[in-house]
Amino acid sequence: MVLKTSDSMTGQLAPKSWKHRGQVSLVMIICNHCPYVLFRMPAISQLVKDYRDHVHIVAVNSNDASPTTDDSNPEDGPEFMPAFKDRWDLQCDYIFDEDQSIAHSFNAVCTPEFYVIDKDGIIVYHGELDPSHTSNDLMPTGSSLRHALDLTLIDKPITWEPNPSFGCSVKWKPKPANLCVYAWKGLQISPNGDVGMCCFQQGNSTGSIGNLSNGETTIAEVRRSDKWNEIRQSMLDGEQHIACEKCWKIENDGFYSGRQYINDKYPESLTDITSAELKDDILHQVDIRQSNICNMKCLSCNGDFSSLWAVEEAKEYHWPKTNGVKEIANDDIYNYLFDNINNIKEFYFAGGEPLMNKIHWDIMAELDRQERYDVKIVYNTNGLKLDYKGKHIFDYWDKFTNWHAGVSVDAIGARSEYVRSGTIWSKLDSNIKMLCERYNKPHTYQTFGLDCTVSALNAGGMMEFFDYINDHNIDRFVWTNYVYSPSYLHVSILPRYYRERLVKELEDYFDAGAKIGQKSVLEEDGLAFYRNQMLNNEIATPEDKQTFKNFILHKDNIRGTNIFDSCPEFKDIWDDIK
Repeated sequence: MVLKTSDSMTGQLAPKSWKHRGQVSLVMIICNHCPYVLFRMPAISQLVKDYRDHVHIVAVNSNDASPTTDDSNPEDGPEFMPAFKDRWDLQCDYIFDEDQSIAHSFNAVCTPEFYVIDKDGIIVYHGELDPSHTSNDLMPTGSSLRHALDLTLIDKPITWEPNPSFGCSVKWKPKPANLCVYAWKGLQISPNGDVGMCCFQQGNSTGSIGNLSNGETTIAEVRRSDKWNEIRQSMLDGEQHIACEKCWKIENDGFYSGRQYINDKYPESLTDITSAELKDDILHQVDIRQSNICNMKCLSCNGDFSSLWAVEEAKEYHWPKTNGVKEIANDDIYNYLFDNINNIKEFYFAGGEPLMNKIHWDIMAELDRQERYDVKIVYNTNGLKLDYKGKHIFDYWDKFTNWHAGVSVDAIGARSEYVRSGTIWSKLDSNIKMLCERYNKPHTYQTFGLDCTVSALNAGGMMEFFDYINDHNIDRFVWTNYVYSPSYLHVSILPRYYRERLVKELEDYFDAGAKIGQKSVLEEDGLAFYRNQMLNNEIATPEDKQTFKNFILHKDNIRGTNIFDSCPEFKDIWDDIK
């Protein structure tokens, strides 16, 4: 299979394992057998000779050479590498990437791939050797890579966008089909003290794996508990544990799950898994949502995840006066996270509102102190408050090389303020425009986007929302999130004829050439996923439909709102919700 380079690594820090700071480096992902490598080897060999006195050069063979694997190539085995090196007079180190961790860390896709790293450890070039191709009349010279090296050696910027390399696919080692990075190297902490491996599992009927609220249990103990080991062992046995039913259902319906997403994102995290028992406390993805502090009270939320909602509940039911804040922020959490922070690849901050959460700011300060700017930072934020005690989030975002802020926006204007109560649309709109201007740029890993959670309340406003996204040239948009709990807000409470009408409108919208956001693996199935939810997932019962109407009328009464003003389609369909 002929593949092109994956998303460019240009502009990112070299992987933490790369120790050759202070000098210009060149990393080449090659192998012994690939015809596209062999075609270029004369030029590669000569380039190495010309630059080896000035550049630290390493060639890496990451291919699976196991003879029992269908996609492997035994001739790529390490025993054949010395002869390959001699044949081409390759005057640099040629190492075997046995666990494929180097290829994974550099996001390699094909052989060959080339990475130029400057003295500060930044990947400044990820692209082709030169324009030559086995199908054209050009012979390899290394011209593109040479130009990149020449500029880097004199500290000049590379001002062009590199063309991708192309070649045979990296031959990856097979991994058990049912494994999940979250189960071994993930951690999620909720405001009530529940500990789990991910948000998908936490929303499951099995409940938490453990809880920290009593102060008697530690994170380390929960992660090594019988309950967590049982989940991991079921994966090793090829079973689909009920704790992971949300992801299995998504996959069984033919869509892309959170399990698949995290595995594709960090495949190297699965390479050393052999047992349900944890070998260490290494974490690769940490989901921090241990506080419910929030400046909104979204209709799909509750007091466990919104302090304002909890305040409203206390007032409504004449409970003791409260600030509504529920959080777990004990020494065990701080110590466990900070003791393991060197191995963490990604922090995911949600809530509540993460930009109001002290732990978030403490973690960012510690990463800044350690200059761990390679850590990926991901947010689920409402985008209204961007500062905390005199510190603006941009002060950190400008330093970190790989972060994404998913701003939770389900609609625009009055509908947005209704669905996510506490939204001030004018302020949110202003912040979105500011983010567009500052960070919505191509070829960068400092990104933001809009994350839409589809429910019965905003399904009728999707086309208006899409127009807003296109008007502002927002590239990143996710709309595969759906309200499942509470079930009375799921889209299936809407009359079927109305859902069919909405699906048809969106199909026509896309057929007319509309494109919403970048076509990423999470976004490209948006329309199909929407259709499936609207027409094939009838989870709402008649009781749910009546509960919906009672709930909306009750909230409208205590909040002084009116669904018919903010979501006008309900004027026509209200009586048919039954």
